[in-house]
Amino acid sequence: MLKEKFSNNTLIVIYAFFLPLSKAVGVFLSFVLLLKWLTDKNFFTTLNELFKNNLIRAISLFLIFSFISLFWSDNLLLGLEHFRRYWHFLLIGVFVTYIKEHNLQTILSAFLLGMLISEIFSFGIFFELISLKHGSVNNPSPFMHHIQYSIFLSLASLIVLNRFFFVEDIRFKIMYIVFFIITTSNLFLNGGRTGQLTFIISLFVLGFLNIKNKIYAFFSILIVTTTIVILAYNISPIFKNKFDQGNKEFSKLLNQEKGQYNDSIGLRIGAWMVSYEVFKDSPLLGTGIGSELEAIHAKIDHSMKEFESVKKLHHLHSNYVSFLVQLGFIGLLLYLSIFYYLYKLPVLKHEILNLKYIFISIFIISSFFDYLFVLQFPLTLFIMFCGIFIASTKFQSSENI
Repeated sequence: MLKEKFSNNTLIVIYAFFLPLSKAVGVFLSFVLLLKWLTDKNFFTTLNELFKNNLIRAISLFLIFSFISLFWSDNLLLGLEHFRRYWHFLLIGVFVTYIKEHNLQTILSAFLLGMLISEIFSFGIFFELISLKHGSVNNPSPFMHHIQYSIFLSLASLIVLNRFFFVEDIRFKIMYIVFFIITTSNLFLNGGRTGQLTFIISLFVLGFLNIKNKIYAFFSILIVTTTIVILAYNISPIFKNKFDQGNKEFSKLLNQEKGQYNDSIGLRIGAWMVSYEVFKDSPLLGTGIGSELEAIHAKIDHSMKEFESVKKLHHLHSNYVSFLVQLGFIGLLLYLSIFYYLYKLPVLKHEILNLKYIFISIFIISSFFDYLFVLQFPLTLFIMFCGIFIASTKFQSSENI
């Protein structure tokens, strides 16, 4: 029995390590873990206990409502395609069931080690020391899209900095500061503005959580973030290019220049504007998953021809906008309820509690700018950390919050 439990925890540690490195390995380990969990003799008892948790209930309601929306979708096949990766949500049950208290930090360390290896590859690509099928000098994201990678880097950087506040050994403090500098440098070396924004905002959250004097915390973090941005602008050609490009795109939007909806930011703004008009046609239930793009295209053809360029998008680049269009106001509320119950999880261990707030901050902000639940890397990141936070509530002790 002990050997079996150790084996399950070892698999989860390996899963955490490969999470930022390989989709294929992640899928394989997911199947192995799910097979072990589903064939466990105590499976139904475990399942009953899991559904007592409000966060698991909220996620389940969101998924059930999403599936029901297929009944009023005009494109059932595309809607079903949307669910292709949702089986990963079952892993929350695996993590909650198998994660043990002594392995919690090991799992987080394995994730950070995986991130460090990905960063080594990223620097290697940038300095033209190595060459991979994915990534280039102008986009040194080695294993995933640069937006997704920036979210991973943002979270990893803040996990490391959060650890800095909880270790007393000066050697570990130095190690974590060096790791923080490396990860933050890699974040601003890449072109993912989403992760960079989540990092800056969540850094303030981390500062308020760990520094008692809130005025001192605010100005300290303000100086740190300003310094990081200035250094990044003057050192990283990719960040400078993205920053300047963003300013030009915003200027085009504000001045209503020709082609204002053709650029990266303009396409998103245009898509959201059309989405709002589609939402007004079916505000409670939405279009149903799978038919949102058809509704967007029909709206453009009928009355919003100035947004013709929006048709080139494969999704709406926002969880909030996507769910508002697909599932209406009800679906959006169900999605937001996931973050509410994640926030309400009774985590007592101070370091994990801080990490929970940082994670919520990163995903709430990221949800504005990308459609995270249809992309394997951010979806499985969300699932693993939800599992970690729920599992941590099983280990409540007399520690002070």
